[in-house]
Amino acid sequence: MIGALVLHGLLIVGMGILYVTTYSFPSLAIGGKLGPGFWPRSVALLGIGLTLVSASQTIRGRRRMRSGPDAAGPAGDSEPAEGPAERPLAMGRFWLAVAIFAAFGGVLGLVGFVVAATALAGTTIWLIGLKSKIWSAAAPLLIGLGFAMLFGRVLQVALPRGIGIFRELSYYLY
Repeated sequence: MIGALVLHGLLIVGMGILYVTTYSFPSLAIGGKLGPGFWPRSVALLGIGLTLVSASQTIRGRRRMRSGPDAAGPAGDSEPAEGPAERPLAMGRFWLAVAIFAAFGGVLGLVGFVVAATALAGTTIWLIGLKSKIWSAAAPLLIGLGFAMLFGRVLQVALPRGIGIFRELSYYLY
């Protein structure tokens, strides 16, 4: 639990630094009255809030494990049902998710946002184990195109277009 809370603390400090840094952005009226620091500030505040919720759930879960009879395994063990045997699998999935996200960042400039976001959504859906084959195929396409429309058209954010045929594709979409 201490390690998880230290990680939560580091995340909060990092997002706090991001939040404070956004006030140093030059004040431009290009994006309207919101200014260039609005979205990073909003994401940092949302991240801080969600991290605090996660930390409180970690503390509550630990308290429940210590005192609750339902937290013990079927044989009345002191270990919860998702004990040490599940931890290596969970850590492997975590590092796989980190690798997928790093690959997303690595190929973003080459294949463009639409293809990279679709691939990221597809691999994440595969990683969490969505059972429905229809949703497993449709959701990544909807997510990739939806984010491209939202950020490229509605919010007019300059998204990476990629090179070659990926660049051509992105011009048709946004």
